[in-house]
Amino acid sequence: MKSLKQYYQNHNIRYYRFPLSDLNEDELCASLFLGAQHLNNMINTEGLKVYVHCTSGISRAPALIVTYLCLFKKVKQWETPKKVAQYLRTYHFNSKPNLRAIERVI
Repeated sequence: MKSLKQYYQNHNIRYYRFPLSDLNEDELCASLFLGAQHLNNMINTEGLKVYVHCTSGISRAPALIVTYLCLFKKVKQWETPKKVAQYLRTYHFNSKPNLRAIERVI
């Protein structure tokens, strides 16, 4: 972890740990909303480069990215979280974001 943090710092990438629990959907929804707001601030206000990941890379990180894209990057072709998730899968084919939680958030 130490070498990763050093790499991030050297490349102007902010390391920020934002745990998302997917055991309780209410907590996940609250965390997704706060996380999406935080991503928006880092990307669009502070102009930072952001790399989002979770331990498995299957559900939590993709759910956060889809939530962010739905709330803050309104693109006409992305009418639903499902369409945004399909787009994300073109780059990260294993992703399986919790669409029900995302729909509750947006």
